[in-house]
Amino acid sequence: MEDNEADMVENIATDVSKKLTQFRRSIDFNYDLVGMGSHLEEMRRLLYLDSDEVRMIGIWGLPGVGKSTITRFLFKQLSQRFNFPKDGYEDLARRVCNIAGRLPLRLKIMGSYFRGMSKQEWIDKIDPL
Repeated sequence: MEDNEADMVENIATDVSKKLTQFRRSIDFNYDLVGMGSHLEEMRRLLYLDSDEVRMIGIWGLPGVGKSTITRFLFKQLSQRFNFPKDGYEDLARRVCNIAGRLPLRLKIMGSYFRGMSKQEWIDKIDPL
């Protein structure tokens, strides 16, 4: 009988875990989540969003306190402010980042240099580097 009870408890725990995982993934970040406003304002302050400087922050805490939720919410709210590589340029952008050693000043200079060039021009300029 103990084996049956143990199996039953394990099955219930697995079922509940699956349902919670589905719920977490379905959160729609288009809506204002309760309490996120204060986190968003603090992150805006730390990131100096009006500056051209490259900034990075870390979010840490105990498991389950909402680090991933805060991060996804911030990305959804703030990502439209940033320029991401156009389709087909992602691999080239990674190559440039590696060449620049991911150093902010080098990245800024190389970004200015490549801005406005076609994909083929990028390839022609990167290959000799």
